[in-house]
Amino acid sequence: MCGFELKANEGDTERMVRALLSGAFLLGGFFLLEGILRTVAYVLSAVLAITAITGFCGLYAIMGISTCPVPKKPAVLEEKAKRKLPARAKAKRK
Repeated sequence: MCGFELKANEGDTERMVRALLSGAFLLGGFFLLEGILRTVAYVLSAVLAITAITGFCGLYAIMGISTCPVPKKPAVLEEKAKRKLPARAKAKRK
């Protein structure tokens, strides 16, 4: 398609905060605001809800930001990677 991958770039805590803010804007727009402010609150609510559901923020992608935790390698794999030598190097040592 366009070569742009929609990879998650929001952590779980941020997604929860966005979902709560989305609900707050929705309720605030419904009960407290009128006119253009109500429309703005609904649009903000929709954007926050979509980003909370998908875990992807377009602005974060443009700026290169990610709040996702970096997965850690298991200690066993890290230890094997440190000790692993190519077969040719082992043969030349002997």
